[in-house]
Amino acid sequence: MSRQPFESIFTIHQDGTLEPKRHIRIGGVTIGPGIKFKDTFFGGVNLNDPQFLRHDLEISFDNNIPVITGIY
Repeated sequence: MSRQPFESIFTIHQDGTLEPKRHIRIGGVTIGPGIKFKDTFFGGVNLNDPQFLRHDLEISFDNNIPVITGIY
């Protein structure tokens, strides 16, 4: 596991949407570049919520796919 800055995993667009910079897994769902989302819950967590947005993420890897396992 490693600690990664939020912005190293997601692009934050001016309209508030988030877009992964590479394929990632969140709460059992794999998404990748080109998928924009806002106020979407993954495993009960809304990454647009100010308590999570821009916070470091705990990342593990499964077959070279980053898996978000926690938020600092």
